[in-house]
Amino acid sequence: MKKRFKRMVALIISSVIILAGCGTDKGNGENSFYLVPNAVLATTARTQIASANANFALPTLTAKKTSNKTQKKTSSSTEIIKEDEFEEEEVLEDIQCLDDYLIKVTDVKTEVKELPKTILDEISYHKKQYPGMSVAVGIYSLDGTQGYEYNAEAVISGGCTIKAPYAMYVLQECKKDDIDITTETLTYKKGMRNSGSGIIKNSNYGTKYTIEYLLDKLLGISDNTAYNILVSRFPLKQYQEFLNEIGGQNLYGRQYGAASVIQRKNEWLTIYEYVNSDAKYAETLRKDMTNTKYCYITAWMKGEHSYMHKSGWSDGKKYTCACDCAIIDDNYLLIVFTQDYKACVAHTDTVKSIGVRVEEFADSLGGKIF
Repeated sequence: MKKRFKRMVALIISSVIILAGCGTDKGNGENSFYLVPNAVLATTARTQIASANANFALPTLTAKKTSNKTQKKTSSSTEIIKEDEFEEEEVLEDIQCLDDYLIKVTDVKTEVKELPKTILDEISYHKKQYPGMSVAVGIYSLDGTQGYEYNAEAVISGGCTIKAPYAMYVLQECKKDDIDITTETLTYKKGMRNSGSGIIKNSNYGTKYTIEYLLDKLLGISDNTAYNILVSRFPLKQYQEFLNEIGGQNLYGRQYGAASVIQRKNEWLTIYEYVNSDAKYAETLRKDMTNTKYCYITAWMKGEHSYMHKSGWSDGKKYTCACDCAIIDDNYLLIVFTQDYKACVAHTDTVKSIGVRVEEFADSLGGKIF
């Protein structure tokens, strides 16, 4: 009886401490304390990440089978279009958008303008449709000197968009430590499995994968188990130090953390500089991010566009976001974050519709925004 009472007390205390900030991976039965409660985020955002925090837990993500049709919604039209049968689903941090909390980051000096009225009207339309949704948008020149922004300093859960700068960090570490990504392997072990998007989760424990293969799956199909395997070799603590150097997001000691559009911009400008450099693995990163799946930004655009991108998506009872970052036609960077923590629905239609309006804006300027 005493043992049961102590166990109940311990459970209550732990629940209070983490607020609702835990997930459970039913695949291996281990608790994954990776969530960032809103109250914790609001206070932690004003301090640096704890340098002693060396234990980063693995996230729990879930897969979802979607219909092969979806309704295309914009303020001016409704159309039924076909999509891939499966979309990635990520169970993410329990973070609500802090619209009233503005963060300061190391930033390129950008001449910022307000978004064109057509894009603002589209955002307004979707916010009326989804009253609990927060939206943040940024359109930037690839040298970072010019931009259009909306709510760009708000901290929002960016989901798996965090994987793009992580891949760059891994490749830079490999160059620094003279690691050959085509031959060096990492082993898939118990505790690394994630039931969410990807295919590596279906492999047997003990399977070895090259770093090159893991990065390809990380960016190509947003393989969450690949992310976990890579983190075992390239830790998040060092990744956070890298993010700090380039004015990137705060992980808050977790695997996904939360970001502002401005922080993600800083990361992507660094990515763009990297893929256009003579760095050893620059072409690898460009290839792995070019014309990959789940690009919501270009999904409803009328024209054909080349792009480098990374999206993030989650639709669940507690954790939700729909985000995408893309360099379009080697001309501009577009970042769209959305999060609806009231309805708990990922509004990918909002991201896609904003993409349409940005395309129209580019067309009005002769196809190039900058």
